[in-house]
Amino acid sequence: MNRTVSLLLTAIIIIAIACQKEEKKEAAPSSSSAQQKAAEQPSAPVAEIDPSTLPVKPKRDPGTVTVEHILISYRGSKGPPRIRSKEEAKKLADDLLKQARAKGANFEALMKNHSDDKALPLTIFRDERGSYSRSFVQCAINLSPGNIDLVESEFGFHIVKRLK
Repeated sequence: MNRTVSLLLTAIIIIAIACQKEEKKEAAPSSSSAQQKAAEQPSAPVAEIDPSTLPVKPKRDPGTVTVEHILISYRGSKGPPRIRSKEEAKKLADDLLKQARAKGANFEALMKNHSDDKALPLTIFRDERGSYSRSFVQCAINLSPGNIDLVESEFGFHIVKRLK
């Protein structure tokens, strides 16, 4: 159907152009030869573009996300033994989440001063198995870049900020 429509439009355009030429001949039967010569001359050549000079968007692996996080662990969570209770850890995590979401917040400073995990930004594969807890990976994947959320895992409470 697209081909039929395309052919029909092409035919209409050709007929319209032919009609315009006929009208011009009738309106100005003594057209100057200078105008005809100008119309017959080819237009200026089009410069070829070297594709290597065009800007390129950086490629990003759609199967990964990059995050930073603040881990607040508690007594009984996986990892090194902790003194704080789960309730104390939850209260601290909620407080840090509010601070992290505040306008002008410095997430890196909060991470440096409060996290029980000193890892730098993490790159997580969408189908990650084993390295990170399922709840942590799901939170990281579901966040939009720049957003921050709180999730609990077997390691404690994570305040997760998605970078990319």
